[in-house]
Amino acid sequence: MGPIFSASIGGISPSLLTLAIFLVNGGSLPNSSYLVGLLIFAFLGGVICWIWREQDRRKAFYLGIGLPSLIQLTVATNDVSTSDNLNTVYFWHTDRFVYAQSDIQALEPRSLQVNIKGDQEPIVVNFSSADENQTMSKVVENSGTIVIPDFADTVSVKPLSNISTSRGLTLPDSRTIELEVKLSDNWWSGFQRAFGNYKAPAKNVNLGIR
Repeated sequence: MGPIFSASIGGISPSLLTLAIFLVNGGSLPNSSYLVGLLIFAFLGGVICWIWREQDRRKAFYLGIGLPSLIQLTVATNDVSTSDNLNTVYFWHTDRFVYAQSDIQALEPRSLQVNIKGDQEPIVVNFSSADENQTMSKVVENSGTIVIPDFADTVSVKPLSNISTSRGLTLPDSRTIELEVKLSDNWWSGFQRAFGNYKAPAKNVNLGIR
């Protein structure tokens, strides 16, 4: 069992090294599904050692590194996800309302009622014009109402602790708009990170606007 155990340790070494570098650069610990990925690599390392019937523990360790390293290299060179920390799902919006220009000028500024559900943590609400030349961001710590800037055509959301932003939703023309934001952990992100995909989204973000 000695060589097989040594190969199993070799199998998880590339993942642990990648995790260490990620943490040193300011990343956060993956969730428990990361351990599932480690167990798979440990198993693969042991199987490779058993197939080659290697008896030297040191050679078995390096033999165990081979296949997991190849898998991680393959995953890392393919953009499985274009977002580092978010997985976004949109589920409803209402029809747009049309106002005459004179009526719009006479009305109060548009407002956005933000309702945060699921995991409670501060979010960043990003407003953008249609051509993306004008942008504005506001931090929202709790559910509440914020003013929508005049230029805003789209809105997107991201957790304050994350670095990437969700895709934008088109804002309807109504004066009062409700945005429902539901945050939840993406359990499989740890598993994906064990395989070297550190672009796997750590959060699921469900957005609804009406």
